[in-house]
Amino acid sequence: MFIAVHLPGYLFDKGLAVQVGTTVLALVGLFNIVGTYTAGWMGGIWSKPKLLTWLYLIRGVVITAFVYLPLSPVSAYLFGIVMGLLWLSTVPLTNGIVASVFGVRHLSMLGGIVFLFHQLGSFMGVWLGGYFMT
Repeated sequence: MFIAVHLPGYLFDKGLAVQVGTTVLALVGLFNIVGTYTAGWMGGIWSKPKLLTWLYLIRGVVITAFVYLPLSPVSAYLFGIVMGLLWLSTVPLTNGIVASVFGVRHLSMLGGIVFLFHQLGSFMGVWLGGYFMT
């Protein structure tokens, strides 16, 4: 949730124009479409747990690189594109794993449970990020 909540403010605090933050969020949203579709397609070919592992590893590398490399509008835009490809691409893979483990009879309820705990973890990440920044 750093991306949706803190990223525009972070970019502004680092001296970038406000428009850069809004453009980065728009790029994340646009490339979410491509990333989600591609991950769903790949999940039909390769192992969903292995793909999820790679997605989270790549996401960690990208975030680390974003924090430690020099910041510019171009690097922020590239970050938005790559994070858009990786952010929601976990959803079809996670739903595929839940369906293969538990079946599709209660998929919506199980997806809701996964989403609930995801939201609790997301809340803690956003709240702790704000807490440690003040």
